Amino acid sequence: PDNFPEPTAPFSYGILTGNKKRGYRLKICGQIGKHYSNGQLPSDFSQQMLNVLNNIEFVLADVGWNFSNVVSSRVLLADLGYYAEMNDIYIANFPPPCPAREAYSVKELPLGALVEIVCDAEGDDVSDKSMEKYSIE
Repeated sequence: PDNFPEPTAPFSYGILTGNKKRGYRLKICGQIGKHYSNGQLPSDFSQQMLNVLNNIEFVLADVGWNFSNVVSSRVLLADLGYYAEMNDIYIANFPPPCPAREAYSVKELPLGALVEIVCDAEGDDVSDKSMEKYSIE
């Protein structure tokens, strides 16, 4: 997104594949709870989770989509003790039917993050600007 800082590691915020005939798929890279504008990673799990979802929402909106376009997600938790809290926040942001989801506990996440979410989204239309920005085809 235009208002996102440039990635500090070798990755893209998302990769768009497909075409008008068969539809489009957006692979959104793992988002951690860094605030998109100030780069701060809060220590609070709930705030990190909200930041993760905001970051995902910004990438989706940049393509003209929203959470209803998400078809699958992978949630990585630094501690499974956050599972119930993650579920409460997650369900409040994804409209039914919720996307297919996997959730794992991992030993460690980048920058000491407590949660990271990777998403795949699908849609029928994207702007030419989005195609130029996110497409690898």
